[in-house]
Amino acid sequence: MPVVEVVARLGTPVVVTDALHLDGILAAAHPDCVGGHLTRTCDASEIIRPRLPIVARSAYGEEVYLCSAEEWPADARRRSGHLTKRRDGEDLDHLTLPVQTASGPGRDVMLRHPVVEAPWMRWIAVGSVQGIRKLLRRAEAVGSLRRHGYGMVLAWEVRKQDGVAPIEVLIAAGAARRHLPAAWCDAPKIVDVGAIRPPYWHPCSRGPRVRRGVPTGLHETTIALLATVGERS
Repeated sequence: MPVVEVVARLGTPVVVTDALHLDGILAAAHPDCVGGHLTRTCDASEIIRPRLPIVARSAYGEEVYLCSAEEWPADARRRSGHLTKRRDGEDLDHLTLPVQTASGPGRDVMLRHPVVEAPWMRWIAVGSVQGIRKLLRRAEAVGSLRRHGYGMVLAWEVRKQDGVAPIEVLIAAGAARRHLPAAWCDAPKIVDVGAIRPPYWHPCSRGPRVRRGVPTGLHETTIALLATVGERS
């Protein structure tokens, strides 16, 4: 499969609390996962892992989709956003049942969150142009707090990226282009614990990893594995 560039044209700022991996966005939009009731307390056996139009490779007991985390244009602006939800005092007088404003669905909310303002964001991946394009039609927004209007996608652009080797999807300029399993990398001193596969928010997706942006290379076995990725579209 070819290396593909994916661009999201944005209509609103994006709330970014961690790296946004393309495989996570595709998995969340997949029909097999939409409408499920998976929570953080669910067992790993309850996680649905749909077949994605991105190549995945396994090494050292860890499987990784060959796709990057999000990348921003040079003029992207980072700032703090604020979200407040509080019932008006007069509303409380007209409620027929008591409401708890300290917890639960009726709680007051005052949040500060990191926001990125940019006209677009992009990813690269090894996968099917048509398959990625078809699945992304179901993804109307990206990032956190989407129900509050953040991260709205006006259009998706998916096209073949010529002259890019599969290894460049994972490593660029000597640094990780996505969160990688520590076992895949030759930088074992710069390791934390976190998600390396979708769903990225679930505890069962966590493991020793090298974070996106950390200087690293790949073990020879991993490089040889990526060399087997075909060039057929």
